[in-house]
Amino acid sequence: MRFIKYFIAHKGFYLSILKNLFLYLIYSLIIIISYVELSHFWVSCGGLSGKNIYIELPTLILLLLLLYFPQKNLFKNIILSIIPILGLYILYDIFYHFLSRSPRISDLENANLIGDFSPIMSVGLGLMLFIIIVSILYLVYSFKKNVSKKVFYSTITIKVFFILGLFYYLSHDTLNNYILNKFDYYCWSQSKTIKKNGRFSSFIYYGLISNKARKKLALYKSKKIDINKILFGNLKIKNKKNIYIVILESFVDPRLIKNVSFSQSPLYPKMNKYLDGKEFSYIISSIYGGGTPQSEFEVLTAVPALSKVSSIEFNVLGGKKISGFVNLLKDNGYNTHANIATFSSYYNSKDGYKSIGFDKTIFLEESDDFKLRNGDKHIFDGDVYTYNIQTLKKKNLKSPYLLYTLGMYGHFPYDRNLKLRPDVITTTHKDKRINKVANQFYYRTKALADYIENILSFDPNSIIFVTSDHLPPLFNNGIKYSKSQKENIALLLVNGKKINIDGLHYYDIPRVILQYLNNDNKKLSSIDSKTYKDIYFKELSESFLVY
Repeated sequence: MRFIKYFIAHKGFYLSILKNLFLYLIYSLIIIISYVELSHFWVSCGGLSGKNIYIELPTLILLLLLLYFPQKNLFKNIILSIIPILGLYILYDIFYHFLSRSPRISDLENANLIGDFSPIMSVGLGLMLFIIIVSILYLVYSFKKNVSKKVFYSTITIKVFFILGLFYYLSHDTLNNYILNKFDYYCWSQSKTIKKNGRFSSFIYYGLISNKARKKLALYKSKKIDINKILFGNLKIKNKKNIYIVILESFVDPRLIKNVSFSQSPLYPKMNKYLDGKEFSYIISSIYGGGTPQSEFEVLTAVPALSKVSSIEFNVLGGKKISGFVNLLKDNGYNTHANIATFSSYYNSKDGYKSIGFDKTIFLEESDDFKLRNGDKHIFDGDVYTYNIQTLKKKNLKSPYLLYTLGMYGHFPYDRNLKLRPDVITTTHKDKRINKVANQFYYRTKALADYIENILSFDPNSIIFVTSDHLPPLFNNGIKYSKSQKENIALLLVNGKKINIDGLHYYDIPRVILQYLNNDNKKLSSIDSKTYKDIYFKELSESFLVY
């Protein structure tokens, strides 16, 4: 009764608070929703959908309530509160602009690599984080100045318990099931998925899916699934040819860029001999713009990189042996060696390559017997190839062997050592990046042609496979690619002869190579998506880093 009497006596005060809160929520939501709707002009996942009311809108209201620290000036309250939320939207859009996918919690494991991937992206993300943090601190500081200590600390305490309660509730199946049931997932289009459900909704959804997948790994550990038997059938290799696999950073053929002409072909003329006078093959990766280990995982294991457990499978591997292509070669007497043109700090590389099956992995940026040329930001492909040939001449690698190479020279911002590799090609495109990529491609294909020629001079019956890790994050803002964003150039040579592998996925390549090792001319057998999913979880469970 006392409380009711007190409320009636002070109802004007409380109604005023509720009115300000209502106006705060309405005006804030109008501004945020306007940004979301207008954002379709600059990012393909932008725009509103009716589905936003199920997860996105409640999430926005919760965030606004958490950021509600009443100020004397309502307009000031609204601006300071929406800056962090709009900042999160902008952070999301920057990430999507570069990588064409939703960010995930597991991406934080690779946060230290953003600067290497794109300085522009790094500066943009850093600036937005700074603005978000400063606006929240100023909001709390302004509130503290205008209220008593008791009110301030009571408010902070309530909000802390509110956050803890949210985390607790998020761990319950009731809320998780609601989110999973209300979320519209389009397996063929991530931009449509995000646009239909909202940015925060998508981030939460992918986090829930990843968490469920991690729990699933523990179940798969005890399942009896013979991965190699399913993938490869015959586990014995008859014809033990040496194998050379090369994956090159952003190895894009500029001739596939629309509406551009060149002063001469960006393809080095000698390369035509190995292409049999035709084009490269075009194979399908799981990624666009970044995430090199995803392509490596597929080519070296023959298993799709589904990003179910983590956005990067390498980050899940703990060093224990996993089934797959490289370890199958080892079981058949192959020596496995990798020369990697980066530092070992990239993407849990040491444990990743160890799990995959390499006897020895040399990270050239850290190697005492390799020196980066003055003027090169990233190691030139040709210098890696030279190192490879020296390794073979020193007889540090005995037949049969797999020699794997990861090149990084095509990395953003596509710079060259102009003293050693001056411009030889000019383009009609106004974007200077096209000129950089075209000239890089010329020198990279020259180095590749020389490498192939060198290998075939002493190992004519070998198998050589070359591809790009992914396309560079280049194809937007007026730069168009004539194929899909996940189609990359590739070259497979068996006994020096080009083999057509058009339309295959990266994870198909090991099975094709094994067919040639076993003189098997049959069509590659198909494996359904459910079987691949079972293989994926079972394989990761063999070396999961954290349970």
